[in-house]
Amino acid sequence: MLQGEGGIKKKKKTRELRFKDIQHAVGWTLSGKSGFSSWPAEATKRILVVIVTTCTLLIIRLQIMGSKLPVFTRFDNPASVSEWPTRYLTYNYLVSVNLWLLLFPCDLCCDWTMGTIPLVESVTDKRNLATLASYVVVLVLVYVALVSENRQQTNNIIMSLGLLVFPFLPASNLFFPVGFVVAERVLYMPSMGFCMLVAYGFGLLMEKRLSVFPPFSSHLRSLVGSISAANKSFIISNLVLGDEHPASPSDKTSKTRRRNLRPACSSFLSHDSCIRANKGEDENRKFCWTAMLLLILVHTMKTYMRNFDWKDEYSVFMSGLKVNQRNAKLFNNVGHALENQERFQEALKYFQKAVSVQQDDIGAHINLGRTYNHLKMFKEAEEAYLEAKALLPKAKPGESYQARIAPNHLNVFLNLANLIAKNETRLEEADFLYRQAISMRADYTQAYINRGDVLLKLNRTKEAQQVYEKALFFDSTNPDIYYNLGVVFLEQGKTSQALAYLDKALEYDPDHEQALLNSAILLQEFGQEEFRKIAQERLLKLLQKDDRNEKVYFNLGMLAMDDNDLKAAEHWFRKAIYLKDDFRSALFNLALLLADDNRPLEAAPFLNQLVRYHPNHVKGLILLGDIYINTIKDLDAAENCYKKILELEPENVQGLHNLCVVYVERGNLIEAENCLKRVHILAPDEDYIIRHLQIVQTRIGKSKVQTNSSNSNNITGKNDSLESSNNNDGGDGNNNSSSANNNNNSTLRKRIRNDTENRTEKDVVIPKNIDKKVNPSSLS
Repeated sequence: MLQGEGGIKKKKKTRELRFKDIQHAVGWTLSGKSGFSSWPAEATKRILVVIVTTCTLLIIRLQIMGSKLPVFTRFDNPASVSEWPTRYLTYNYLVSVNLWLLLFPCDLCCDWTMGTIPLVESVTDKRNLATLASYVVVLVLVYVALVSENRQQTNNIIMSLGLLVFPFLPASNLFFPVGFVVAERVLYMPSMGFCMLVAYGFGLLMEKRLSVFPPFSSHLRSLVGSISAANKSFIISNLVLGDEHPASPSDKTSKTRRRNLRPACSSFLSHDSCIRANKGEDENRKFCWTAMLLLILVHTMKTYMRNFDWKDEYSVFMSGLKVNQRNAKLFNNVGHALENQERFQEALKYFQKAVSVQQDDIGAHINLGRTYNHLKMFKEAEEAYLEAKALLPKAKPGESYQARIAPNHLNVFLNLANLIAKNETRLEEADFLYRQAISMRADYTQAYINRGDVLLKLNRTKEAQQVYEKALFFDSTNPDIYYNLGVVFLEQGKTSQALAYLDKALEYDPDHEQALLNSAILLQEFGQEEFRKIAQERLLKLLQKDDRNEKVYFNLGMLAMDDNDLKAAEHWFRKAIYLKDDFRSALFNLALLLADDNRPLEAAPFLNQLVRYHPNHVKGLILLGDIYINTIKDLDAAENCYKKILELEPENVQGLHNLCVVYVERGNLIEAENCLKRVHILAPDEDYIIRHLQIVQTRIGKSKVQTNSSNSNNITGKNDSLESSNNNDGGDGNNNSSSANNNNNSTLRKRIRNDTENRTEKDVVIPKNIDKKVNPSSLS
């Protein structure tokens, strides 16, 4: 009631839900009586909101998980696959482990799975005492809350225990198994309740500070023995017990009582006794605050130091190994961190240690095999994968194979098949492994993708198409599958359908690098200006993502050549070669461009670089030999080029004809005649070869009646006609050398640009997560 100028006003208060209300409600419910009216309506609304919110969150979580339960292995939670009583003894012991982490968070670890905490296999295990002590502490707190007449104390304890216990129960393994043994992350909300208990205990120590001095408290009680009951109650409750309830009707608030505390001390005690009481009070206050500040300081320092452990993956898992050497997953994850840094030799040691700690850990063997693969130790890699495969659950005779296998363990089939597929003679064996993985998990899209790649290598494009289409049934939004279907149609020569699937891949992933690159190349091949603009946009988009991709620069150069922008083409080709100095197509096309631009001396170094890295590049050798003959005049070097071509392709007409030209330049007409006759046999319908043979035979006839000098001049005058071995236009022997050379180069350029091996990347996409790291980082 509040008295104001306008009369008496009532202050409306929302009634709180008290613990005793819950007790009464449960009692009325169990007794079957009706009419219980002390339950507040607001409490009902709040509880309904909490229930609806919880159910909604559970439904959302199930939707995110695809309405499937996760698959846990016995390594994630060893107790979950143990027999009674080991399972329940261990589960209950874990309660005390979690309480100890809250009380003394010294040895923290990011992963507590596998063998970190040995199983409690017997009731005689000493660790059961810790379990018993934990439950006793909780039960004592519950008892105090139930019997206490102090409403504030009851509310504090119940609220603290509620935050401590209820958020922890779903992860406690007591009602259903979870995928971990201990996880420090699940103690986040329980730590709030624990901190509330600590704060409440600190408050009690501060309120009941005189009770820590028993001699003085008993002396005080003897002194106030003759005092009136009301004043006695007031003094004892405030000086000794710290009771919050008013003991004297005259005291309106606790502040008034505290203000009257020291005068009362002066009234009933001697001056010395009051001094001792005040001194003891100050000492106890200092002790409590010192202990609290020390606790805060220690935890602050621990938090600060822990930040260094979480600097990166390597540091956090190494910090775990300092605490726990029995967890193979920690060794695996340290290995993963080193593997990400390409420190494979160091990673190998940790994976080997993981195998030694947990010899039946499938994931450790897979990791070991993958690291051997990185180190090019393929035999050891295959042995590791086979050992992992042997550890998978076996089918029982006469029963269908229905064992639940962790998805990451199925990667042993993919990794082993990928390794085997490197050997072209074992592709069928790899295909069998992919089919085996698919039989264990019908929606295993990664296996479909890899199997399609193998089928393409086996030239079974129709089957590959069917495999990818089936993969789309399980994952219709996977851009890699659409991309690979585009590759299939590209292999079948169906460029329009291939482009449609590449565009579909870009629809789901606009940044898909392979789809952007190959669709740009296909658009360019259509030869239409509007398509070339789209192709250029896609290539420039790739450059924004990765300016170190030499293939993008090369294809930009080819686009520039289509637009007759030789300066831009030269720029892009040079960029591509700068990034990859053995880039075959870029080296040849740049040399070809420079030769066409009457800059053969600039082209020669790139051709030499080309044949140094690719000594079997026939077209490069032909162009280089032509420059040696017509520009550099190095006949020996030209002869070496053409002889190298004939070693690679003994029936190469162009190479053999140009070798004949070298013989003519040297004046070896008889040898040149024999050479041209061999060329004529290889290409009897080529008019220019017949014409060149006649020219040489004519010169031989004239040489019998003319002087050597005249013979030399005549042959030199007719030499140009012999250079144009690719000139099929029927021109006469007086064709200009430069024009013949340009025609020759144009033919070469046309061939290289239609060579899809140098343009379109037809490699099927193998997603990066196929060669998968099992036992991924599962931070607590």
